[in-house]
Amino acid sequence: MATRWAEVDRVSLVHLGGGRMAVRLYFQDPGREPLDLPVSDLRLAPSDFRFEVMGRVRSARREIGSQDESV
Repeated sequence: MATRWAEVDRVSLVHLGGGRMAVRLYFQDPGREPLDLPVSDLRLAPSDFRFEVMGRVRSARREIGSQDESV
């Protein structure tokens, strides 16, 4: 899963209307559509979940970077 998280370029909070929020994942590949994770529908705290995802992306990038350095 680390490789997939490392493919994410940006993470943002998006208001979907009607009080609903999503965490949107933008990918490094410009041809790939952003992915919305409907955090309000899942009854998650939007900001907290965003920071959790950002941490996973950061960790995955570090992991990929350390693998590149060891080659």
